[in-house]
Amino acid sequence: MSLEEMDSISLLNRQDTKYAFPLAQLGEVLLRTAPHYRVLETDAGRLIGYQNRYFDTPTFKLFLDHHNGKRNRYKFRYRLYVDSNLCFFERKFKNSKGRTLKKRVVVPEFTNHLNQPGIAEILQLTPYSAQDLMPVLDLDFHRFTLASHAMNDRCTFDLGLSIHRQGRSVHFPELVICEIKQGQFSRNNPLVRALESLHIAPLSLSKYCLGMLYLQPGIRYNRFKEKTLRLQRITTIAHA
Repeated sequence: MSLEEMDSISLLNRQDTKYAFPLAQLGEVLLRTAPHYRVLETDAGRLIGYQNRYFDTPTFKLFLDHHNGKRNRYKFRYRLYVDSNLCFFERKFKNSKGRTLKKRVVVPEFTNHLNQPGIAEILQLTPYSAQDLMPVLDLDFHRFTLASHAMNDRCTFDLGLSIHRQGRSVHFPELVICEIKQGQFSRNNPLVRALESLHIAPLSLSKYCLGMLYLQPGIRYNRFKEKTLRLQRITTIAHA
């Protein structure tokens, strides 16, 4: 499907469900779901490169809000679509009902600064200003995206995840992170059914938090410990 068709189901107000599984299982997952989905194809192809730069406060409040399970929490990042060189500043908000609301604005460049056009408006209705935030983590991956024939959900598959902070890196070469984005979660979703049939359970851990756990010494992690242990059982992790 085209990008224009995909934009019609952008789901900026949605229910997100994440899964993580070994790359070796990806073929079987796709075989079981292929009749129900179409794949996004752009001029650059089907596998699109992403670069992300996440911002947090000097005390890592956004990370700690997530770690502590706080609702009504925020995430701020630049996102660069590498193949098209299109860059956005994005705000994600997880509300008290567990729904994700996303807002973004096109910006001229992928940078360390938050003084670009439109960013002040994105931050205006939050407790934060550009002066409160600093770049803390870079994160790269490749993604392909599926949309159901019913046009009521999107599914993303992220591969080749690499995370960088202050000269240190961690890589997940054999990991697939799958995210199902629905207006309302349904277990009758074809991809949910396929994952359950392969005994792949949801794993709710953001890529930003994952990077902070591995690359920020002394960061609080006790509530994520069980999830990171599960991740270590299903994938290879390489440090640099």
